[in-house]
Amino acid sequence: MWHIFKKKLEPEAYFAYLNRLPSNIRVGWKRTNSGIVGIVKIEKFSFGVQAKNAEEFVNAVNEGILVAYDTPEEYLTILLENKKFIPALEDWGRLREGEPNSSDLVFKQDKKVDKLVVA
Repeated sequence: MWHIFKKKLEPEAYFAYLNRLPSNIRVGWKRTNSGIVGIVKIEKFSFGVQAKNAEEFVNAVNEGILVAYDTPEEYLTILLENKKFIPALEDWGRLREGEPNSSDLVFKQDKKVDKLVVA
């Protein structure tokens, strides 16, 4: 019989991974027939993402940032729950509504949650 154990998350490691993330990022995007494609620009590197809609696009950007910063798999979920990069409200509207068909956005950290919450 197999037993699956979750790795214990260390608060010190959590905050170390959290604090090494940038405070904001630039994202160039374009709407296509199949969804949204974009280039995420962070400090000295960039990577591409694509999604079917605005919400999935923002999630893909956030997941890509954590992967680009070599975040261990066991910390991905909690960091995504507690730290999101989001576009400004006006940019969210443009991304959701489809006008214009392309743009450059600045995503900033969502500062609503700044503490580790462990259940």
